[in-house]
Amino acid sequence: MADEAVVVGAYRLGRRIGEGRMGVVYVATHRERPGRFAVKVMHPHLAEDENKVGRLRRLSEAAANLVHPNIAQVYEFGETEDGGAHIAMEYCEGSSLDQYLARQRLSVVQAVDLLIQIVQALSHAHRHGIVHRDLKPANIMIAWGDGAELVVKVLDFDMARFLGGTQARDHRGWEGGLTLDWEIVGTPGYMSPEQARHLEVDPRSDLYALGCIAYEILVGAPLFFGAPWEVMLAHASQLAAPPSSRGVVLPPELEELVMACLAKKIEERPASADELLQRLDRLRDG
Repeated sequence: MADEAVVVGAYRLGRRIGEGRMGVVYVATHRERPGRFAVKVMHPHLAEDENKVGRLRRLSEAAANLVHPNIAQVYEFGETEDGGAHIAMEYCEGSSLDQYLARQRLSVVQAVDLLIQIVQALSHAHRHGIVHRDLKPANIMIAWGDGAELVVKVLDFDMARFLGGTQARDHRGWEGGLTLDWEIVGTPGYMSPEQARHLEVDPRSDLYALGCIAYEILVGAPLFFGAPWEVMLAHASQLAAPPSSRGVVLPPELEELVMACLAKKIEERPASADELLQRLDRLRDG
């Protein structure tokens, strides 16, 4: 596609850099603005669904209000005359967290710093009434800052849910995501028990996904293995094995915090991203 110099709206598409459930992502340039952008072009079969396009537009508009150093900025949503839909976003140079972890392990200090940045992004989104619902290493970009520190950018709020505001809501008070009522949202390896059971989610569902990511970073392996349905079933019903049971030595407070995020009952997890952030800050400073 890039070889054909395809133009979508005001953007000229370059090389393809990713693909997800909602569309294909390209590096792009704007006909007037300098710099590079990431443009997600919605899959044609989804763009034919006016309901999904409308929900993507509303999510994009909400995500555009998430201005935070640890969130990839969404700039605009656009539609073309031929019925295509796209989102223009900040282009983040670096590696996704799953690619990064495939190359090297993080120290405990690096892991805590990285987790703090992810939770800062979640805290900002939750304060704006948005639950991510698909937090995973592939949706987290890692880049080097001006010094030797790692900088996090959380991406892809396509599967998000609104918690409030003026958006149209369903009978439970939730604004619809980009899925049908019977579809399960999320990625099996990082899916909260309530998502696996197709129950209502809230911000603490994102904290469970964060716990899965923390576990993978610190242990060097996913929380559960198996076919997608087996992993979903494990998240719904199987207790997580503490990192120490897998031969990983961590500060007790850190292991306790990771296991709290992985609690099956939503009310037993940290009450909010802000609470989790405070506990991680104490770990880093202590």
